[in-house]
Amino acid sequence: MLLIKYIGHGTESEQTLGIQISIFLAQFFNTSILIILMNANTVDSILFWLPFRGQYTDLTFEWYNDVASSLVTTMLTAAIMPVIQFFISFGMRRAFICLDRGFSCRKDRTKTKTIQQYVNLYSGPEYMMHAKYAVMLNVIFVTFMYGVAVPLLFPLAFLFFLVSFIVERLALAYSYRKPPMYDDVLNKSALSILKVAPVFMMLFGYWAMGNKQIFRNFVEGREYKTDPVITDHTGVEFKPDQSLPLFIFGALGLVFIFATELLASILRRVGILRKVAEDEVDEKLGSYIECLGPTNRKAWYVEESSMRKRLGLHSMNDEFLSKLKE
Repeated sequence: MLLIKYIGHGTESEQTLGIQISIFLAQFFNTSILIILMNANTVDSILFWLPFRGQYTDLTFEWYNDVASSLVTTMLTAAIMPVIQFFISFGMRRAFICLDRGFSCRKDRTKTKTIQQYVNLYSGPEYMMHAKYAVMLNVIFVTFMYGVAVPLLFPLAFLFFLVSFIVERLALAYSYRKPPMYDDVLNKSALSILKVAPVFMMLFGYWAMGNKQIFRNFVEGREYKTDPVITDHTGVEFKPDQSLPLFIFGALGLVFIFATELLASILRRVGILRKVAEDEVDEKLGSYIECLGPTNRKAWYVEESSMRKRLGLHSMNDEFLSKLKE
């Protein structure tokens, strides 16, 4: 977040979008990708060139007992976390307000010394919209990626969105301060990212539905309990079974995502397709100084001149001050 703010963006929505995408990628990698890489054994699969020599060569019984149970626990925690966060935030805010009032029921009592301190205490925390979007995207991608292998993730995702819908409405009404005005950049970005989720579902589902232990009752013995289970599942066996449609739809989804963007860019270059420009509204209001009016400009100029003469403080540069004087 600090890096995104340091880089800087033209608008608040663009900066929030950068933070949202970075948080989502970090959460998704930590929740979905890292848990596979830590336990995967790719010696006998199509990904044999990757240096992973973990315990699980396939979605075995041990994988379900270890990795899948961790995913279910993580999703269940994510489903109830909005309720926990709401009560913690609301409770801490009410506790600080009671301390500020000296445990009195009178609303006109306060220990704050400035208006800004009072506003910061009573207005509630800021609404972190980028974090909300990132968590929702992470839940959707984890559910789609592992949903075919672990169908329990789908009702847990539904529970998460149901709880989030109720809690967010209550929190915006009684806890958070009024959020700034955002445009549709965050929403459009989230929708464009969601187009990739079904591809994850199809490709990982192809691997899950090709499990020979589940669908063909194929089990090969092992000498030691700590040895990886040999499943003879490489991922390159394209047979007309239950896994083939998932691979076909996944490949078509990849082609659709990249081909449509490539085709649209080519059509824009040759002039066949035009980029839709945003409507520019000119209300002919004039500049900011012109909109102030002569009375406000004079009052501001007198105040600034007095501050400079008596206190030696500058709240504007000389160029802006000269424009107020005009």
